[in-house]
Amino acid sequence: MQATTDPKMRNSQALTHLRKLVGNIYFEPQRTRVLNSAYLSELNLVVGKIRPAGIVGFRRAASTAISEFSELIFRSVHGYERGCKYETVRNQVTNIILEEFLNCLPSDLTDVDVTRVEECFASWFSEHVDLHESFIPCVLPPRSSNSFLVGPVRFITRDRFVEHELKQSDGSHEFTARPLLDAMTKGDANWIAQISIDRCMKDRAQELADLSVDLALVGVQLAIETDDSKYVTRLHARTVPRYRVTLSRSPKGWSGGVEKQFPGMAFGVGVFEDVLTQRGDILESIGRRIVTFMDITAGLRLLETAWADAAYWFHEGLAEPLDTIAITKLETCIEVLLRAENTRGSERRICEGIEAFYGLSRDDIFVPGLQLTVKRFAKNLVRDRSRILHGSWSTLTHALDVNRTGLEVVAGGLLVNYTVGLDQYMKTTQPRDVLDSFLTFARQHSSRQRQARISSAINT
Repeated sequence: MQATTDPKMRNSQALTHLRKLVGNIYFEPQRTRVLNSAYLSELNLVVGKIRPAGIVGFRRAASTAISEFSELIFRSVHGYERGCKYETVRNQVTNIILEEFLNCLPSDLTDVDVTRVEECFASWFSEHVDLHESFIPCVLPPRSSNSFLVGPVRFITRDRFVEHELKQSDGSHEFTARPLLDAMTKGDANWIAQISIDRCMKDRAQELADLSVDLALVGVQLAIETDDSKYVTRLHARTVPRYRVTLSRSPKGWSGGVEKQFPGMAFGVGVFEDVLTQRGDILESIGRRIVTFMDITAGLRLLETAWADAAYWFHEGLAEPLDTIAITKLETCIEVLLRAENTRGSERRICEGIEAFYGLSRDDIFVPGLQLTVKRFAKNLVRDRSRILHGSWSTLTHALDVNRTGLEVVAGGLLVNYTVGLDQYMKTTQPRDVLDSFLTFARQHSSRQRQARISSAINT
């Protein structure tokens, strides 16, 4: 359901749904029958609860009204969307209605009763939200000890966390933190991401914290720009195994090996810190995107959400072991970033994005080795993704023309140019939260300085 922005229409819809709900309340008092979960299941209610007074719930006819009324409540306050999940709103709204309107007639209800539900939920929400500080284990290059920030996310080494967060406390957290530290040891996770989420319920705060850290890790991946950046991850997200062990046999005999799959293994002491310093402008820019992601009322919401969604697809694409799936995810990253809505729109948007950020027109050569123009590159990109997802090409056996490493560079480059360009765009007078306006601005400030590097990577 699409929530309306017209207050009068919204109130009318809410009252209609509330009357439908109240008219479909089912109540069976406690008498001689044993009221248990088995009997409750037999009643086939959409919502059913056993209470001291008996069974109370909603008949199946109220299913749509429950969803749509809860959706209206959920979308009515920005803080609800940020601070809790829809399922939480739905469960609590049904509880409120069953408690407040059990013996009411639908025809007696007015807008005042809708307001009563809203006020009850607002009071309940205020009592259950809090400030939650999360500590999330991550896998990052090992030879570093300095903490660093990506917006609201602070990365500290495990040793510093133990020394400064645990040992300097009153000791009450040591037992609670032990499972996390043990998991880090088993998973070779050497860093902890620390982030605070205010005015959220605990499960929603953890979800926001995890996703914010993922976006911050994309910043690290874009900064270090090495092939093993795909190993940068949260410990409990999609992870590449820390070790790859192989064993095989041929007529010539046995062979096997152990490969450690860890980010920044070739970095010497201080290299990671230097990389973060040199790419500090990118990390700062991505930090601003994370701030907007955490606050639904901040920034240019549509443009910044597109960046965050695309960055997550990029993060997933880097970690994917199978090339066909990885390329599909990286292509999705580009399409999501440029808000393409269909095949023709995808091709057009990709061309517009390349022109805006790299100064290349549709007929310019984008991949010199294959003589691919921007237009042909976009067409092939959209075609490959569509045929893999719709089964026209085999996910497991088809060999794609697009080089994975090159596509990683293209997608990463677009993410970097988009976020840095967005910072400049937001400094203009009254920037519109519209992609076409942003691309027009970016086109006027485009440069071809990264083109040789991208073309080289694609041809590798």
